[in-house]
Amino acid sequence: MNLSPVISKKSKMKIESILKKIKFEGVDHVVYTSKAVEPLLLNVFSNDGLHYIQDVRSAVFSAYGISKMSHVPAVVLVDESYLPSTYTGLTEAWFQRVPVIVISYNGKSLDKSFYLDRCVDLSIVVSEETIIDAEIRKIVSLHGPSLIKVQETIKEETPFDYTEIVSTIIDGDARIFCYNAINVDNKIVNIDSAYKYGVISKYVGYLSSGKDSILVIPEELLSLDSNIFNFRNFPQNFKLIVKADDTQNWEKFTNWMTANGIRVEKMNIPIEKEKLQKALKETPVAILLK
Repeated sequence: MNLSPVISKKSKMKIESILKKIKFEGVDHVVYTSKAVEPLLLNVFSNDGLHYIQDVRSAVFSAYGISKMSHVPAVVLVDESYLPSTYTGLTEAWFQRVPVIVISYNGKSLDKSFYLDRCVDLSIVVSEETIIDAEIRKIVSLHGPSLIKVQETIKEETPFDYTEIVSTIIDGDARIFCYNAINVDNKIVNIDSAYKYGVISKYVGYLSSGKDSILVIPEELLSLDSNIFNFRNFPQNFKLIVKADDTQNWEKFTNWMTANGIRVEKMNIPIEKEKLQKALKETPVAILLK
């Protein structure tokens, strides 16, 4: 599932410029995952060449099929937050030598998606100053997948203050893993922002070894590890605390979590200590703090 993100005017201009260049090089098919980009696409492509598929993973495989059958590159247009969901399809395209072009927008971090470099032939970052004509021609000529990342802004991530959350948790000797924590003490195991991708998957793997712990993350990280919610055998001691932000990711994944036996709860900040402690005893559980 995919919420329609807000796209800035600058991003729209850069995306449209890229799409016009790709269209000029003979590419006619674009698979898109958000209705927000539809008006922009209709400025460049005919309706017959546009394919709306909300699920990002399915969108990549759809572009893969179009490209393989037509022997012409196909484009997937996706918000940067969902890039991890392109990994499986891009890997298959790399092994099968199928030219799928992923264009991501709303890039807001210093991370250049290097974790995807292993499964694409070429990746480029488009900023304000980037001149991309030669790169576009090269990408369209490739016989394998590629990534074009439209950079909106570049900024360092602000660390999170988990003091109130951690001080409320009393869970024996369980370790508390916190993503990008501003203050680290003997109760907190900090997860550096360099390791943001796959945080929940790694946590599930840790629990599978028989160890007990709690994972505390900001809401935005849910979309960076969305495929984990297809996992059918979550450890019984799964304890996830999510700190709400403006990404609205929580609502997308509650049905998936519930379907896999994870109990979901919402609580307000300031936190009711007894309520949170009780919720953490009824596992597996995921709790949103707003």
